[in-house]
Amino acid sequence: MPKVLLTGVIGPHGNINFDLTGDRLTRDQDIFTIKSHSHFMALHFIAQNIASPCVVLEHPTIEDLENELSKGYDFVGINFTLVNIPKTIQMCDTIKKVAPNTKIVLGGYGTSCFTTIFKGNQEILEIADYVCHGEGVSFMRKLLGEPVDAPLNQVVGPRGASNIPWLDPFPRGTGGSVVSGLGCPNMCEFCCTSHYYGGEFIEMANAEQLFDGMKRICRLQPDSRQSVAIFDENLYKDKEKVTRLGRLIREDKEFGLGKINYFSFGTIEDLSRYNVVDDLVLNGVGTIWIGVESLFSTLQKRQGRDVKEVFDDLHEHGINTVGSWIGGWDFHDKENIQEDLEYFISLKPTRTQLFPLYPPPGTSLYERLLSEGRLPDISLAKTYFGRTSGSQFGFPDWKNNFTEEEIAATVDSGNRRLYEYAGPSVMRELRVHLNGYDYCIDSPYEVLAEQRSELHEAHCHNAYPLIRVCEFFAPNEKVRKEIQEIRQDYHRLFGEPTIKQEVMSNYAFLKGCVAKMTGVIGNRPPSEEAFKRYEYDRRPEGSIQLPYTVSYPHKDERYEYEKSAYGNEMKLMNRIIEILEQGKPLDEAEESVREVNQVFENLEAIGNLSKLVEKTGSSVGLSESWLRTEVLKSLKTDESIC
Repeated sequence: MPKVLLTGVIGPHGNINFDLTGDRLTRDQDIFTIKSHSHFMALHFIAQNIASPCVVLEHPTIEDLENELSKGYDFVGINFTLVNIPKTIQMCDTIKKVAPNTKIVLGGYGTSCFTTIFKGNQEILEIADYVCHGEGVSFMRKLLGEPVDAPLNQVVGPRGASNIPWLDPFPRGTGGSVVSGLGCPNMCEFCCTSHYYGGEFIEMANAEQLFDGMKRICRLQPDSRQSVAIFDENLYKDKEKVTRLGRLIREDKEFGLGKINYFSFGTIEDLSRYNVVDDLVLNGVGTIWIGVESLFSTLQKRQGRDVKEVFDDLHEHGINTVGSWIGGWDFHDKENIQEDLEYFISLKPTRTQLFPLYPPPGTSLYERLLSEGRLPDISLAKTYFGRTSGSQFGFPDWKNNFTEEEIAATVDSGNRRLYEYAGPSVMRELRVHLNGYDYCIDSPYEVLAEQRSELHEAHCHNAYPLIRVCEFFAPNEKVRKEIQEIRQDYHRLFGEPTIKQEVMSNYAFLKGCVAKMTGVIGNRPPSEEAFKRYEYDRRPEGSIQLPYTVSYPHKDERYEYEKSAYGNEMKLMNRIIEILEQGKPLDEAEESVREVNQVFENLEAIGNLSKLVEKTGSSVGLSESWLRTEVLKSLKTDESIC
């Protein structure tokens, strides 16, 4: 049986950021920007759906790749995107030198370059033995001589996580993902997904199969509430499927609506056919990513109900949103782009993605601009696609009325204005969950009053300790007042906070103050993603057994130290909570507890000090340099400290 190695591109990654949440969805939210880590789920999905022995590598260096190749593989599959073309070529060259008998398979959105930028360039085309355009499982099964139509297993793989890094630098992986379908028939001219699959939709699982995968994920952490990501660009086009899945969730006795909700993608056109309560809340929907794109867009997916009406309706009933906006359309000029951005900001999505319009090779936008002579010399494509960060991506200066620098500045200002108008995402999400609880607890639907309300309540209790620090460091009085209203509504719905919530509120405030001060005078470049090796060495016999063994070949001393320090902090907080819940005075406790209590008693002074440090740093230019994400990313990572 052939041996298979699947890998992402090699590191170090430099300014290519794999943190979607921090780099885009909560970008420029001061100390409240949420950081996340994720995994190469496409590779894990393939690994779990082929019979051949398989190893998956995440974030290897070129040396790690060479070492793995020495173990002998028949096939190496590389998943890459357009920004990774130079490193992908380097990897292929290395594979041919180190393991000349190993066949190279290229897959992912980056493969569109072979039919556009490098079309007819034999030197480039010869770097790989096979190129997968489209769905990868059937491609690999056919290549390996396995039954192409064998049943698909939903991924029980490594789980990503996110949190505010100074509050919880090591968040436990929660949730997971299931694959409903690939591709999108909308064919928006800028969209990689639609064009990659040729405008077709490939169904990968029905409602029953999705639910089975969701329950397997939930059983890994049966005591927690799970938000499962459903990968399907247009899940809501199939209302019958959404309804069947919702019925399965509602009627489930093991988890039900109290512990399962899901994230998915949707369009205004499709969502306009749904009643928010009957068709979404009752069916377990937790978060929807909606492509707003532009107030002035005539895209078919934007037709239907008023966009703001849809967002408000979702938020009022406890459904969070990710809203995406694109700047630099041909119809944008210096004036109307600001009007467009203001409208998007008024929607108050709980998380957002602002991005410049760019033409991915393989899309109709790319072909149109090429035919109009608006793209530069494509022989320079490797340079253009070798850089990307937040608001900079792809070819420069092809837009009608803007330079790329001007669009990047507009995107950056938009993120700041979003924060100044709507506040931090952690508070926007708390507001939505308060709304959800308030609605569900008095709902005539028993399943909402008894189950869905519990899901909202749990989130509200967990987020309460952040209210004080968010209020103190709010960007302005408008946001501060809204956060105060959140606190009032929490007390109205749930009463006074518990001892644990009070202690953790003090802890969060202290850590936020430290983050403010160190952000000005002690920041450091971001570290690289850790190299992880997954060996798919078993087929799970039960629903909660993982099919792989994971290892971390490189010891990270800083990680080990910081994890130990964080663990000790949590032990100390739990000890303080224990003493207070027993009704004992803290001044009679052990020395470490007394010292922390003294700090807690002076939090207001510490907060004022942190504001003074920030103000002083700003006056000498520190806040405008070290706190800027772009400046940090421009620095070379020192691997000895990362």
